[in-house]
Amino acid sequence: MFDEVYCQSWVAGVQGGGSGINLFISTPSELPNTIQLDSVYFRDKVAKMQRKGGEKIIYVAYFRTEFNQKTDIIMSGNAQEEYGNALPKKTTKIPFKLKENECVISYKNGNKTQYYKIENIVEIQPEHYPSARPDKQ
Repeated sequence: MFDEVYCQSWVAGVQGGGSGINLFISTPSELPNTIQLDSVYFRDKVAKMQRKGGEKIIYVAYFRTEFNQKTDIIMSGNAQEEYGNALPKKTTKIPFKLKENECVISYKNGNKTQYYKIENIVEIQPEHYPSARPDKQ
């Protein structure tokens, strides 16, 4: 069903610039009209698949990681001063037990949601962005 599946970690070169893992899935050609890729479960996270154009049809999922994230938190005895602090992110428990090099794709086949497990995902050399600015969140 898929030609190539690989992931790549990335880290911004500035403090608070963020980090993450991108998962790439290429298909041999157009999938049948009845099949639409939706989400992917990978390394205890879930993300929506995004289709990218080009010579090959590639789907990408973007996963943020905790390393090098912006951490501006105001701690004060006055609750009014802590107003702008972000709430802690709620961790989502995924419904699959997967190894580090496995993922499960959720897709729609007509009106029915189905799942496809991919094993032996290759992790390529990490990407380091030396001058990337922090995301505005």
